[in-house]
Amino acid sequence: MVPTPAEIASAAKGGLWITKKAADLVAAYRARKIAFVQDPEQVQVIKEARGTAEFKTLAQFASGRQRVLLQVGLGLRRVADNPVEIDNLRRTIITNFELGGWHLAQAAEHGALTLIHQTLLDSGMNEQEFGAQMRGVLTDIDRFVFFVQEAMDAGMEATALLGRLRRDSPMVFVIAALGRARETASELIDSLGQTELGYEMAKLSGKWTDSYILTPEASGHAPTLS
Repeated sequence: MVPTPAEIASAAKGGLWITKKAADLVAAYRARKIAFVQDPEQVQVIKEARGTAEFKTLAQFASGRQRVLLQVGLGLRRVADNPVEIDNLRRTIITNFELGGWHLAQAAEHGALTLIHQTLLDSGMNEQEFGAQMRGVLTDIDRFVFFVQEAMDAGMEATALLGRLRRDSPMVFVIAALGRARETASELIDSLGQTELGYEMAKLSGKWTDSYILTPEASGHAPTLS
């Protein structure tokens, strides 16, 4: 029988990690594909994400590896007020899944994947095209999401981002900012707004995040921000 996170946590808090029982619990739970997370409280948070409507919506387009990263990303959102815990998970994810895996988890944490899903759903494409688009997003997240970092040079990044958008011409693109990076994101958007970008922008703000959703502008003129 696969142990619950509560059983694992109980074993850890009872000082039983060095016993065979604890070792068996860890081994059994690792069989459920979250082997890279060893903190029992983090495991519990991640597993709880599996029951959310957001995970169930996105997971239908995901492979096994991607499903794990979606869970972890949604779990990160639940510990957003604990930077030490987030940093530990970030390093663990990069070690096991490299930078691309971290970006997928981060896109789930930020909510960018859900915004992309809703935007594509509203575009009117048929079910087959919609599924293909979503699978493409999960496979190559960096073609559809740009993660702003606080220390970035907004002007230089805006130039590079403009080149990416012109090269890839995605149907939807999200500029994502978490925490203190939101000020840098605002500067980047100001720089983009001075170019012939060819995309319309809409901004959504949450407690920890800012999201700039870009969709192609039919007229091809500079974007508007609403």
